[in-house]
Amino acid sequence: LTWKSTNWKRAPFALPWVLFLMIAGVQALRSLNTDAAVEVWIIQVCGGIVGIGSALLVGQFLRVCRAVAIAGVVVALLGILEYVGLSWQMFPSGGRPSATLGFRNIAGMYLAVSLFLSGSLLLQSQKKDQILGVVSATMMIVFLVFTRTRGAWLGVFVGSLCGFFIVWRVMGLGEIFKWFLQHKVALISGCGVVVITAFIPPHFQDQSLSRLDEKKASVVQSIQFITQEGGDRGRFKMWYHTLQMIADAPLIGVGLHNWSAYYPRYDQGDVMGMVVAPRRPHNDFLWIWAELGTVGLLVYLWLLLCVAKRVWARSQLRDWGGVLAGLGAVALLVHSGFSFPRE
Repeated sequence: LTWKSTNWKRAPFALPWVLFLMIAGVQALRSLNTDAAVEVWIIQVCGGIVGIGSALLVGQFLRVCRAVAIAGVVVALLGILEYVGLSWQMFPSGGRPSATLGFRNIAGMYLAVSLFLSGSLLLQSQKKDQILGVVSATMMIVFLVFTRTRGAWLGVFVGSLCGFFIVWRVMGLGEIFKWFLQHKVALISGCGVVVITAFIPPHFQDQSLSRLDEKKASVVQSIQFITQEGGDRGRFKMWYHTLQMIADAPLIGVGLHNWSAYYPRYDQGDVMGMVVAPRRPHNDFLWIWAELGTVGLLVYLWLLLCVAKRVWARSQLRDWGGVLAGLGAVALLVHSGFSFPRE
């Protein structure tokens, strides 16, 4: 690729993303810990390069999906073995099961995106691609269930609903039913495996502060825990105090990487304690709003709007690979409302 030969129409979100990085870079200068803020900024720059590069190299999409699917099989296998207690000592973790990713929420983020990319292989004509897609997607769903990451579950569910809506609007219900009938054996087999494994309790040992809650021992308990006292894990209180922080600096925010430094003055012991000291609000939208201000949030929303328009345009061309990549972004975006993909 060269600058002149690059078709920037493939990445319409490049401009808002560059602007967002510029705002974040300026805000890093206001940080109380400049080194840490610059590190966060560099991570975001690298993420932008990967995202824009992936959009520009659309011709290599099938190869990317195959690589994601193969990697997903390996990661999911390690995570499943960790969950059943066979390999939990192999990998350090801040919260099991996490395979090689260090924390189960991060594993959930990875799986939520990779699921849709692997699923695109089901649309390929070659049988080996379809088999790889079914095996990879099934294993990743099983591992995702084992992580008990409810935000990622919701993200995949919403992403799937959006996909159903797009296909319905573009092709109609008849084509959807036809596709399901053509792949009914693989789909039913995969769903059967997921349902059966959902009842398997965890068998790993974890003494970390972020260990899997006993109230999430099963899928049913994890869902029921949402409605119980403390089921939000203090998120509602953190979101309320973050809104207070935003109200004090609505336009330009408190500066990149400064949320954790300013938060204690608003919390006043509501969530914080001798052991618990939140480092982020578990909501990327509020996190960006608090640190980069309304200006930063609006640019971020502009970026998301550009991505959404791009996905819809690809659906009109029946580029389902591009649509599935966008649905992976939707899943991650929904998860970001309860976790910290931005980190």
